[in-house]
Amino acid sequence: MVQGVCDRGDRRAGELMTPRHRIVCHDLAQPPTENRRRMASAAHNVFPVCDGSLDRVLGVVPVKALWHLALAGRSPGDRPIHGRR
Repeated sequence: MVQGVCDRGDRRAGELMTPRHRIVCHDLAQPPTENRRRMASAAHNVFPVCDGSLDRVLGVVPVKALWHLALAGRSPGDRPIHGRR
């Protein structure tokens, strides 16, 4: 089973990975409209969430989660404030 997971067959690295210069991320330092524009032009289902640079990746977010956040009027950068009313 492990061999099947690790076996990449006849694929080249370029087929398995996205080159850094082609990565589209949800950048918390950019306006939401700019993030939506960039992500709409990409054919991905999951995006890294970064803070100003790909050197500061905070996590990943699936497109479906972005839709749920948008419908709730929130963004991936929103953090709940505990202890305040």
